[in-house]
Amino acid sequence: MTTKTYSIIMSGLICLLGAAGTFVWTGCDTASATEDLVVSPSSATLSSGQSQTFTVSGGYHYTWSIGESSISTSGTTSSAQGSLSSLTGSQVLYTAPSSDTLSGSVTLSVTSTIEGSGEGISNSPAYVVTGSADITFK
Repeated sequence: MTTKTYSIIMSGLICLLGAAGTFVWTGCDTASATEDLVVSPSSATLSSGQSQTFTVSGGYHYTWSIGESSISTSGTTSSAQGSLSSLTGSQVLYTAPSSDTLSGSVTLSVTSTIEGSGEGISNSPAYVVTGSADITFK
């Protein structure tokens, strides 16, 4: 009896198809690739210059950003939305802007993207999921 092993690429993940008419899938965690992203904590209240660590679960290949905000300092809108320790990874440290009169809020967003494949038999489209956390300033 001859055993054949084939390699199939699915959504950028390598899976193995195996022997004697039995399919064996290894190295493919496709369920978590399509899960909603969960950011923990989902909200935080921070003082000027204070930091908070946020963690995401679900998906793969995370990209963080500071989104729409309404930050005011002394009654004027500021473009300073705070800072992130990194733009990638499953965990990020957010630091609020420094100001004596900081108030308002900002949304911390995270995106997980799995690139699609326009070639071969799968022709899978790209898959993108997002999550967010609300940060309020006191």
